[in-house]
Amino acid sequence: MQSLSVSAPPSWDDLAVLQNSAANRRHLDHKAWALEEQLDSFVELLTDSPSNEVSAGKAKSVLNLVANRSKKFRRRDQLLRNSYQHICRKSYDCQTFELLSFRESIGKIRFQLSEGEFQVFEALAAGDDYVTVADRHLMTPSALKSKIARCRERIRKSSSHN
Repeated sequence: MQSLSVSAPPSWDDLAVLQNSAANRRHLDHKAWALEEQLDSFVELLTDSPSNEVSAGKAKSVLNLVANRSKKFRRRDQLLRNSYQHICRKSYDCQTFELLSFRESIGKIRFQLSEGEFQVFEALAAGDDYVTVADRHLMTPSALKSKIARCRERIRKSSSHN
């Protein structure tokens, strides 16, 4: 994986490196949110500066943003868990309702998909990447992504009619 350098002014190629890094995240976690903020800041930096005249300090701050924001999101999550744990403990009925609602939603989705399509969604939800799932189902990653897009559209259309 390529890394970014503060020694050269940031470029659109550096943005592509950041986008690949964000796209390769398997889980939505503190680092994923931090990467999104870093991408936003990087785009602002590139579009706001005429002819790539960016100070080394600004470039360095954008490159360090992912570590700073990751800590921020991790601490925020920890504070919420510690401060509101007593509320979560009392709401067993809500958890039961959410579980039932979740199972009902999964059942509706499963009904709209073939067995093979549902296996693809299960594998991706379990954290497998597109290349691995595509190989398992004897297709290219781009064909798999197209298939998933069509399935999602079919599910969206069906749920908007209900």
